[in-house]
Amino acid sequence: MMLAGYVFSAFRMNHLLDGIVGLISPFLDVKLYDNGEISRDSLMYGSNLGSLDENFSFEMSQTITHGGRDWLLQTRSTPAFDFLASDPRPPIVLGSGILISLLMFLFVLAMIRSRIQAQFSAGRYRAITEGAANVTLVLEPSGNPRYASPSSRDILGFDPEQVYRLDLNSLVHAEDRPQLKAGFDEAIKSPGKQIPVTRARIRDSEGQWRDMEGTCTAMLNVPGVNGVVVSLRDLTQLKAAESELHRLAFYDPLTGLANRQLFKDRLNNVVRRSRRSEEPAALMFLDLDGFKRINDTLGHDSGDELLKQVSQWLTGCVREDDSVARLGGDEFVVLLSRISGPDAAGKVAETILRRLCQRIRLNDHEVGITVSIGITMIPCDSQDPGTLMKYADLAMYRAKELGRNTYQFFTPAMNIKAARRLLQQEELAAALDNDRFVLHYQPKINLESERVIGVEAFLRWHHPEKGLVSAQQFISLAEETGLIVRLGEMALRQACIQVQALERAGFESLKMAVNLSVRQLTDPGFLDMMRQVITETGVSPECLELEMPAELLNEDPRMLRERLVSLHDMGVCLILDDFGTGSCSLVALQQLPLDVIKIDHRFIRDIPYNVSATDVASAVIALARKLHLTVVAEGVETPQQLSFLKSAGCAQCQGNLFSYPLDEDALIGFLIRQYEHPLTS
Repeated sequence: MMLAGYVFSAFRMNHLLDGIVGLISPFLDVKLYDNGEISRDSLMYGSNLGSLDENFSFEMSQTITHGGRDWLLQTRSTPAFDFLASDPRPPIVLGSGILISLLMFLFVLAMIRSRIQAQFSAGRYRAITEGAANVTLVLEPSGNPRYASPSSRDILGFDPEQVYRLDLNSLVHAEDRPQLKAGFDEAIKSPGKQIPVTRARIRDSEGQWRDMEGTCTAMLNVPGVNGVVVSLRDLTQLKAAESELHRLAFYDPLTGLANRQLFKDRLNNVVRRSRRSEEPAALMFLDLDGFKRINDTLGHDSGDELLKQVSQWLTGCVREDDSVARLGGDEFVVLLSRISGPDAAGKVAETILRRLCQRIRLNDHEVGITVSIGITMIPCDSQDPGTLMKYADLAMYRAKELGRNTYQFFTPAMNIKAARRLLQQEELAAALDNDRFVLHYQPKINLESERVIGVEAFLRWHHPEKGLVSAQQFISLAEETGLIVRLGEMALRQACIQVQALERAGFESLKMAVNLSVRQLTDPGFLDMMRQVITETGVSPECLELEMPAELLNEDPRMLRERLVSLHDMGVCLILDDFGTGSCSLVALQQLPLDVIKIDHRFIRDIPYNVSATDVASAVIALARKLHLTVVAEGVETPQQLSFLKSAGCAQCQGNLFSYPLDEDALIGFLIRQYEHPLTS
C-alpha cells in the first residue's frame, strides 16, 4: 500500500490518515486536496490495475480541519479486481505457497515415518533382548561391562542398569575363565568376526552356576556399540532335558536302576577289562519267587512298591563300583566288576538272600519274599556278554528247581541240560502238531462198595525213540512254553470221547478225572474252551472231574472263586489235588465250591511205618469230613496202607495196589474183570 501526495506537518494526522487509507484502500480510490488544491498522487489498491479514474461506483467529498488548515477528503469507489489487467505476482505467490506447503508436508511425513520406524525398531529390539534366552553384553576393550540386555534380569537375575558394577571375573567359574579370555582377545584382534566360545559356567544372582554357551564379536568402530559384543545362551534347561532323555533311555523309570541297554554297555566294559587284566568278575541273575502271586493278589501298585524296595535292598548289598539293573518284571542282575573268586561271589549272594528274605507290608498285608540267584564267572565261564547272560539265567532256573531261595553257580552240565531242554521243547511242539499224545487211565476205588467208580486220565507222550514218556518228564516244560494250554484242551477232549466210549460199552456210571494246571485254569479262554468241548463231544458234565493243584489257592481269590463257581454251575466235580503240600488256607476250603480233596501220595507212602505221616493223614481225613468233603488217597501200594485208610474213614483211593495206568483196551478188560471179582475183597 502507498500514500502519494502532500506530507503532513502533523505526525498524528499522518497516522490517522494511514489508518483510514489502509482500511478502505482495497475498495476505494482516495484523493486528498489541500486548500482546494488537488494532490496529483492518489491512494489506490496496491496492484497495477491501470487507470481507473473514470471508473467508479460512487463519489464522496468531505472537509476536515486540522493543523489550522482545511482538508478536502474526496473518496471514490473502484472495482476490487480488474479482469482485464495483467499482474503476474498473485500466481507466483500462490505457487510458492503451494510448493512450500508441499515441502513442509513431505518433511513432516518423513519425520513421522522415521519416528514410527524407530518405535518399531525399538519394539523388535525389546522383544529380542527381553524375550530371548540369550544374554547380550557389551564390554569395553578393557573388559569392563558397559551394557547388558534386559534378558539378563530374567536369566541371571542381575539389574541391566547396574551392569557396570558387576565383576565379571567373580561371575565366571575359575576353570572357564581362560577360554573366555582367549575368545575375547581373539575377537579384538579380528574385528567384525564372530569368535565361538566354548561352554562356560556363569554364577547367577542367587549364587547358582548356570551352564551357558556364547560368542564374541568385536564392534569397536560401530556407532552406538564401540565395544565387544558377548552373546551368551543359557543351556541349563537344555542340559536338564538332555539329562531327562538320558535317564529315560538308560534307566528304569520305576526303580531308577540301570535298564537292559545300559547294563549291556557296562557288562561289555567289564568283560573287556577282565579279558585284558585276567581279573575275575561275576554276573548274577536274580528272580523274585512268587512275585506274580503278589502282583495278581494285591495289585500292580503293591507289586511296583515291592520292586522299588527290592532295588534299594540290592543296591545296599553291593559296592559303588558294582552295577545293579532291572531287566524287566521281577528280573534283576548284579555285576560284580572286581572280585577275588567264586567264594567272594557266593558271599555276596548269601548277603542278598539274607537281605531280601524278609517280610514287607504292602497294602495292609504282610508278605514274605525270597529270591533265586544264578551266578556265572567272568572270564572263566565265557568272554561273550550274551553267553554270560544265558549262563546266569540257566543257573537261576537251577536254583528254582532246587527249592528256590538259594543260589547256584553255572556249570557246563547246565548248558548241556539247557540244550536238551531246547531240543525237547521243539520235539514237544512237533508232537503236539502230529497228535503223538495219548491217555492212560488209572481206576479209582470206592472203599465202601469195593467197586471202580471212576478213572483218572494220565497224559503220555508217544515218543518215536523213547517210547511212552510220562507227564512228569515234560509237563513243566509245557507250562513254561505255554504249550500246556493246547495240551490241556487235547487231553480234555480225548477224555470226554473216552467217557462216551465207556458208556457205549455199558459202563455208564464211571466218572472221568482230568488233571489241570494253574496255567490252564487262569487262562482267560478256559471257560469258553470247556463249554465248547462239552458241547462238541456231547458228554454229560456230571461225568467229569477236574483235579486242580493245591498251589492254585495262591492265586487271586476273587478270580479263583468266580472261575470255580462257573465250573461248579456247569455240573462238573471239583477236586483239590496234592492236599497237604505247600500252604493251604482253611478259609479258602470253606469259600470255594470244592467237592473232593485228594491226599498227596507222599503222606501215604510212609504209612504205617512213620507215625508222623499216619497222624497227618488221619488229621487230613478228619478235617475233610468235618468240611463235608470227600477224601481220596492216591499212591496206595500196600495192603497195610489200604487197611489204615479204611479204618481212618477215607472214602476212595487209587494206586498200583489195584492197577497201573492202563490204555483204552486194557481198561475195558480190567473193568469187566473187576465187576466179576471185587478188587478189595
